[in-house]
Amino acid sequence: MAPSSSASERRRPRALRARIALGFLLACSPEIDQPELADLGATLVAYDSPTGVLTRENAAELLATASTRLRGLSLANPQQLMAAVVGDLNAELETRGLVSSDSTERSEVSVDASVRLRLVCPGPSTYQPGTDPGFGKLSLATRIDDNELAAVIQGPAEECIFPASLLGENEPSEDQDQPSARLDGTVFLYRYDSLVTPAAEARFLIVVAGALSTTQSGGVELRDFDARLLGPVLEMRIDAGGGDVIAFLEGDTLGVRDAKTRYTCDLPARTCSASDGTPLAW
Repeated sequence: MAPSSSASERRRPRALRARIALGFLLACSPEIDQPELADLGATLVAYDSPTGVLTRENAAELLATASTRLRGLSLANPQQLMAAVVGDLNAELETRGLVSSDSTERSEVSVDASVRLRLVCPGPSTYQPGTDPGFGKLSLATRIDDNELAAVIQGPAEECIFPASLLGENEPSEDQDQPSARLDGTVFLYRYDSLVTPAAEARFLIVVAGALSTTQSGGVELRDFDARLLGPVLEMRIDAGGGDVIAFLEGDTLGVRDAKTRYTCDLPARTCSASDGTPLAW
């Protein structure tokens, strides 16, 4: 049964468009003040090609750490905030006719631009418009080079509060306390997909020099971390001793991708199964 319009309005990733200011500096000369964006290449490679190995010796500690951190990330659920930022950026660029999603054909001239986003954070899902939000802010920057929008968006988050854990199938009912998440520090975001990709399917690499936490019971504070948000799949780098592995959470399934194979794991049974069915027990 579809939720009522009022319930849907409270639960959806709230559009930030009414509380967003974007600044564009168009290049008519080489003196344009383009932001220097972080090079996230090494981190992107680390997720695609992990170098660590899951073993009987490191499995117990590694998986306990991975389970706690991934479930904390799942509760905070930053996909919706990232998707809202990217969605509103797309709407502004469309309105100005600068770039359109992945196309560079909208402009008849070659455009370079500095793009700065100053956002008031949406707060918890129970926020009622018309009151003083006081939910922190994001001050992000990216750039357009020869009509092409950069994949990296970066900048500081100051006490940024947003709705949490609302993209899963088990959404809280209207009479339950709605959880919220808080982001503080410098955020580096790499988007893999088109600007118009739906929030539930959006794929991002997020690097946080700071902290992400949630008010929901069972939440944890994640500090100075990176993670990959692939729609419903969450991934995080975990030190395996001599290299990193990529732990993932897909629904209730916890697993690990290492330099050799992909495992799905059962913590209570203290065993993991490789992609070819080979068991690893500890």
